[in-house]
Amino acid sequence: MAETAYLQENVGEALKMALAAMVVDQPDDAVEFIGTYLVNHATKHEREEARAKKYASLAESIAVSDAAAAEVAAAAEARRTASDPTEAEAELDKELEETDDVESLYPQLMDAVRRQTGCTAAYVGVKGEKEGVPLIGFCGASEGCDMAGNVLKGGIGEDEPAEGVTFDLFQQREEYEEELAAATAAVEEATGPATEAEAPVAEAQAAVDGAQAAVDEKKALEGDDADPEGLAEAEKALEGAQATLAEAQKTLDEAQKTLTEAEAAKDAVLQYPSRAFVANVVREDRIKFFGIPRCGSYCAAAVKYDSALHAEGIGEPVPEEPAEEAPEAPEEGAEPAEEPAPPARAPKNQPVIVPVERVLCVHAMGQAKDLAEDKQLLVEAWAKKLGEAHARADAKRWAASAMLREDAAEAAEARREAASTAEAEAATAAEAAAAERTEGYGEDGAPDGAEDRAAAEAAVASAEAVLATYADALSELARDKIPPSEAAVASLQASLLVCGVSSESCASFTGAPDWAKAAAALAEALPTLSGEGKKDFVSLIAADADGSAPLEGVDVEAAKAAAEAAPGDDGFYAADALAKLSAWAAALAALWDLVKAQKQAADEAEAAAEAEDD
Repeated sequence: MAETAYLQENVGEALKMALAAMVVDQPDDAVEFIGTYLVNHATKHEREEARAKKYASLAESIAVSDAAAAEVAAAAEARRTASDPTEAEAELDKELEETDDVESLYPQLMDAVRRQTGCTAAYVGVKGEKEGVPLIGFCGASEGCDMAGNVLKGGIGEDEPAEGVTFDLFQQREEYEEELAAATAAVEEATGPATEAEAPVAEAQAAVDGAQAAVDEKKALEGDDADPEGLAEAEKALEGAQATLAEAQKTLDEAQKTLTEAEAAKDAVLQYPSRAFVANVVREDRIKFFGIPRCGSYCAAAVKYDSALHAEGIGEPVPEEPAEEAPEAPEEGAEPAEEPAPPARAPKNQPVIVPVERVLCVHAMGQAKDLAEDKQLLVEAWAKKLGEAHARADAKRWAASAMLREDAAEAAEARREAASTAEAEAATAAEAAAAERTEGYGEDGAPDGAEDRAAAEAAVASAEAVLATYADALSELARDKIPPSEAAVASLQASLLVCGVSSESCASFTGAPDWAKAAAALAEALPTLSGEGKKDFVSLIAADADGSAPLEGVDVEAAKAAAEAAPGDDGFYAADALAKLSAWAAALAALWDLVKAQKQAADEAEAAAEAEDD
């Protein structure tokens, strides 16, 4: 029974097919036919099994290959999307277009650059100069990067080369002159044919116009005057003239295209490198490290733009535009035309722009791989974006500051009158106080030095009263983004020394005064000079002078020396306000000198008395 089942399962179907075939073919040797059929059937079955296995293996290989390709594509997409702006970065782009303070966005901007390039850090610096030596001071960096505050020193000749490779961005390319000369020659070569091709076009156009006029003239003839043959000849002549014009225009277009391409090629000649790149910083001897060296790439791109935010940034008056003709009066019964909107206010003077150079840097130290070309191009794109943003922001700041100065000039006379009134009132109050003190002294009169001290304090009170009338002017000065002259800044810094603001805290990386820092210090100090937050500087200075409560961070002797050395700037629009601030600081210094001298005299007298007792 088991044998039968085995035969039916393994041979039965094939045997049935063999018997059926034998019935159809009617072979002479039935046994041989069946045997041959079964052998062929087995061979065919084996081939089909082998083919099925082969196809299954191939399908498995294809599946593995597809999975690997999908993994590679997913990784590529992940890398691509990793460099795409996030929603926050897209909002940052909008903010960058609208802001007038790009520096305040540096932390977010550098983080975006770092993330999109896949680098370890991103930072930005500004190019300056100190005693003829070029410097780059780094002023903003991505999170975790400590480059802000570091300074890179440029070269001053072959004997003292620049630190690092970043200054290469500001060195003219060796190939520039040669490439520019070749491009200029190509432009000159293309200019001749373009110019020569203009005359044939003009001549051909004149011929077309003449031929068209002849055709129109023939078409206008009617009746017996009609001239079909003449019209046909005129139309044929017109076609010929149009063909000549088309050929001449084609020649001109080709010549102008060649000239345009040559001019574009000339404009594309780079005077300076588009970027500085080092594949592996540990293998570049010129690299300047500010920390522990690690393998990785470095890339920097120049950020260049024009700005009028400098001491000479306000130029000549804007030329007056010719007056527009008055509009015609509306016809009777017609609705009057709408009045045009008044033009937006604009500065009365023109800006004087100067070039500004910054640098955007990234490094991939610790990643031990080259920064890809597309990431280097991304650094260049960000540098261009930063330059455009700085140019927009500085233009906005300049316009606002220029109009602020115009308003200050208009208010100057009123402030002078208010100051005169305050000074007179302070003098009256001082006289009344002196009279009251005299009555209170009695027969013995005023104690030694009392009147001198009272007079010094009255001088401070008078200076404070006058200074209060210039509080708004000083507040405007603190908001002014156009740097004053060096003399004006020196005068301001000398006065701020009395408030505990050191000159070093208002200096840039070059050592020169940084107007943004000085203006911020002035804005911070103003509430202590007048208003609700006003400090009692008389008591503070007196306590410092007699040693009972020394003022932290205040060196009156240094303030006096700085005030004497500060030349001032009488031509500056806020010269009056700075002069009142200086007068206030001078009055405090005079009080300090007096109190210190009186304290010293008292100490000496006390010491002498003790010596006599002994």
